[in-house]
Amino acid sequence: MKVDLHKVEDRYRKYAVIIAYEDGEYLLVKHSDRNTWEVPGGHHEVGESIIDTAKRELFEETGALEYDITHIFDYSVESDKGINYGGLFEAHIIRRGSLPDFEIAQVKRFKTLPSKSDMTYGEIQHRLIALIKE
Repeated sequence: MKVDLHKVEDRYRKYAVIIAYEDGEYLLVKHSDRNTWEVPGGHHEVGESIIDTAKRELFEETGALEYDITHIFDYSVESDKGINYGGLFEAHIIRRGSLPDFEIAQVKRFKTLPSKSDMTYGEIQHRLIALIKE
């Protein structure tokens, strides 16, 4: 699997991924169908801007009501299934409300990221965070 930086138009972006922080710690979520942690994010819907996708997913997956969010860069993930593009965002959450009743079972803060094997898309998410730090 290969992760690279790109600049692409909204129509090519399939995902929005949000590296979320609350009180200086990573805010990760656990999907109700999985046993691993992941950064908030999800599918880019037709007719939706990528920033609107990021804001919607951040709310749906964390209950974030007040936050500062920034589009950091676009990325691609190349695997044996082809290439997919996404937008990567960074959000600093100021206030959260109740977690909406969607697919997320748990939201938790972490001082450091869990290991790649404890994350749903660990290889990709660790690489994206490393690229932000570079």
